[in-house]
Amino acid sequence: LVSNAVEHQVKHLEDLPLTGQIQLFVHHNVFAGRHGAGLTNIVFATPGGALVEYGNVVKPCYQPLAQRMGLQYFHDSNWRAFRNTTAPKTLTKALLSVRKLRGRHRRLPHL
Repeated sequence: LVSNAVEHQVKHLEDLPLTGQIQLFVHHNVFAGRHGAGLTNIVFATPGGALVEYGNVVKPCYQPLAQRMGLQYFHDSNWRAFRNTTAPKTLTKALLSVRKLRGRHRRLPHL
């Protein structure tokens, strides 16, 4: 799932070539998915975004990577909510957090 903090859409990374996956992560700022190899694409994400990882337990993989890449990290154990077409509660929280952060950054003077 990817979002530009306005709307969200479901994308299946396994259906995209590597270049398409990279472009997806370069041009969006909120990512959500179940724990798996596809989340490593956050290395191509722009700092200031967010990652929502769905899984039964927090695994020590993507939280440190997200933080190193300048992304906020959220975890949600309710992975069934991720399957819905409407944005789950944790994803909505991530979207609002990124929107608020980006709004603060817009008010900063350009150097």
